Amino acid sequence: MTAVRLGPGPSIVCSPCGELEWANAISLRHFITGTLRPGTEVVVDLGHIGRTDAVELSALIGPVRRVRASGGKAWASNPHLQVQRRMQMAGVYGLLTGCSARNGNDQAA
Repeated sequence: MTAVRLGPGPSIVCSPCGELEWANAISLRHFITGTLRPGTEVVVDLGHIGRTDAVELSALIGPVRRVRASGGKAWASNPHLQVQRRMQMAGVYGLLTGCSARNGNDQAA
C-alpha cells in the first residue's frame, strides 16, 4: 500500500509501506508517471519499506528519470540500511537518492 500526500505547490510525497512488492512498485510507477507536470517534485519515502529487490527498485528508476526529464525533481529518501545496500548492489543508489555512498557516509552528489 502507498500513502500519497500532496505538498505545497507541485510537491508529491509517496510513502509505500511494507515490502515494495512488484505489483505495488508498478502501481507506484504508474501513479508517478501520471502526475508529471513541468516543475513537479516527487519524493518517494522508503522509510516504511523493510526490504526490496533489484526488480522492484527498477520500477522506481523510470519514473524518477521521467520526472527529471520533464523539468521536475524526483528522488527516494529515508531508505533503511537493508534497502540502501540493495540499492547500492543494484547500482541505483546515487540515481534514486542523489547521493553517493563512500565509505559508509552519504555525501551529496
